Amino acid sequence: MAHAATGYNVVDMEAYALAVVAMKENIPFLCLKYISDGADGNAAADWTVQVHQAAAAFGKVLKLQASAK
Repeated sequence: MAHAATGYNVVDMEAYALAVVAMKENIPFLCLKYISDGADGNAAADWTVQVHQAAAAFGKVLKLQASAK
């Protein structure tokens, strides 16, 4: 759960179909993924903390996206 400076390669199977359709139809597509827990016995407790950090991180990203337009 510790944040690191290294990049991650995460495959999002839920968004894959949407991305394929968007690509084929030439529709802009952005999917943001935030890993909120370690999928273990602490997942519920981890999520309650991480959801707030995810909201802050997404807010920063979306503000950057909006200012780039």
